[in-house]
Amino acid sequence: MRYTLALIFAMTCSVITIAGATNNVEEKYAPASLVNSYLKIQTELAADSFTSVQQHASAMLKELASWGSLGLELGDTVRQLERAESIDEARIALAEVTDALLRYSKIQGLNLPDGIRVAYCPMKQQPWLQEGEDIRNPYYGSAMLDCGEFNDE
Repeated sequence: MRYTLALIFAMTCSVITIAGATNNVEEKYAPASLVNSYLKIQTELAADSFTSVQQHASAMLKELASWGSLGLELGDTVRQLERAESIDEARIALAEVTDALLRYSKIQGLNLPDGIRVAYCPMKQQPWLQEGEDIRNPYYGSAMLDCGEFNDE
């Protein structure tokens, strides 16, 4: 009887420990500072502006420099944004940055920060990240501002 009680107690503690361990799994998120700079670029391009795209791209590069070799691919694509000389070049570069950022996040098992969603432009066949409920297409700006849909998978 004492053996049976001890066995039941041990099994109960094991189940509680396992359940507690699964509840304490910490979710990992893409760094907010990187995503925030990206969102400033996305918002600016959606508003047909190019004024501070390079400045925000530089902020992204500073964040990526601290990642060491992990930030190399992302850094190469963000550098295209930093070197863009026109809004059209910046829009092309944003598509490449978006692909690299989503690919990196998937490989590293990172979630997007709360409130950030993946939107998709069927005309350009390209995703982008954005906040809010209303589509704000950075690839076409005011010409097709609400063209796209959220891809919440």
